[in-house]
Amino acid sequence: MITIIESPSTDHKEDIRSWLQEEYASTYEGFFVNWHVIEPCFAEGKVHCLAVDDRPIAFGMFTRSYISVMEVHPNYRGQGYGKKLAHHLLQVIESLGASEVYVHCAPETSAPFWESIGFSEIKRDGKEIYKRYCFRDSQSSKHRTSF
Repeated sequence: MITIIESPSTDHKEDIRSWLQEEYASTYEGFFVNWHVIEPCFAEGKVHCLAVDDRPIAFGMFTRSYISVMEVHPNYRGQGYGKKLAHHLLQVIESLGASEVYVHCAPETSAPFWESIGFSEIKRDGKEIYKRYCFRDSQSSKHRTSF
């Protein structure tokens, strides 16, 4: 069963750390090099996971208007799990009142993924970043999105 975990346990966190570390050890890619930034965000409630049978296969880290890290376990990429988690994170961020959501594409090969869910390229401070606009419904305070 596929679920979104909004309050990952210590075991979930350790599962994620483990596969990030394995990925980095074999490919020198992934977000394990940022673990010192990612780990504290679990306690702050800024990390949500997508799990299959309660085992996390993707995670995303966010703030009020920014998806700062999102990764899918290498064995589960290309199967729609990233889009499912990204849509969930967008809904969470929009519920916090964001009118725009930003993401920095790193690695650059992630740009087509973000574009496929409605982000468009902009430049800020000379860096390419991707932004998604979220529109407020004029009849209510709820956010409306195109996904």
